[in-house]
Amino acid sequence: MAIRNYSSIAQPTTLTASISNTATSITVTALTGYPAAPFIIELDRGLSSSELCLVTGVSGTTLTVTRGYDGSTAQSHTVGGTVNHSMAAIDLREPNTHVNSNSGVHGVVGAVVGTSDTQTLTNKTLTNPTVNNGLFNTPSLTTPYLGDYTNANHDHSTVAAGGFLNVPRIQVAKYATTALTTGVLTPIVPDTIDLNSGFTYTVGTQNITLPVRGVYILNVKAIFQNPAANGGMRIAQICRSSDNAPMGEQGAAGPGGAATDWVTQTATWITQGNAGDGFFMRVLQSSGGAGVLNSAIFQAALLARF
Repeated sequence: MAIRNYSSIAQPTTLTASISNTATSITVTALTGYPAAPFIIELDRGLSSSELCLVTGVSGTTLTVTRGYDGSTAQSHTVGGTVNHSMAAIDLREPNTHVNSNSGVHGVVGAVVGTSDTQTLTNKTLTNPTVNNGLFNTPSLTTPYLGDYTNANHDHSTVAAGGFLNVPRIQVAKYATTALTTGVLTPIVPDTIDLNSGFTYTVGTQNITLPVRGVYILNVKAIFQNPAANGGMRIAQICRSSDNAPMGEQGAAGPGGAATDWVTQTATWITQGNAGDGFFMRVLQSSGGAGVLNSAIFQAALLARF
């Protein structure tokens, strides 16, 4: 939709010289009350030689024009021919098209964004928008998924790019009662894996395998049933898989008493580990009657990644 200007006080004027049907510059006697360009004029109003022109520039009383405007025919005009400020059919056609359209209006390609109708916005860039009542219900976001924003603002892949935000941890436990042989270090084979969060720790026959390089805290808790009076030492160990060396150990003599008495041993070890390092838990009934392990829990937590 092209811009055109109008005036209610433009006075009729005349040509100061004859023009051909191809001339794009015409001179008139006066321009009293005329608007700034662009505006429409009619040459030879009421005659068979009538023609509409779009004035695109004004210099004094000389007009730069587009001939044969809005379907009229460019013709020759003689000196003294009348010149009138005018309207054309396009002045009524364009607003009528706007009234009956919901796209391609106001010079906009595609649909116009309204203030009341429900609409879907596509290919719009919002710069510093204000969203009212948008906390929980409006606007609703459907697709994208989280995968579309991988490392969009905060890269968790390295410490330098953003660091590690949560503490991944695992609990590996054996709950079945296990008979112990006095004086034999018994590896406890995990049969329950509880992945709470973060990385997946791999568990072999007796191993927890660390997923990344970092500082870890490892913990073993073993609950022994008292076999008889003076049941000897009960020991819980955290062992390194590479050489079976005990890295953390806790032990104590069992109290005298009935077989319904219980002894709990807990061993904790903080270490700097590398990805692929393996650890396992091991328990010992060092002396006394044959022992019974009621349950054992092996836990590992990542304290810091580097």
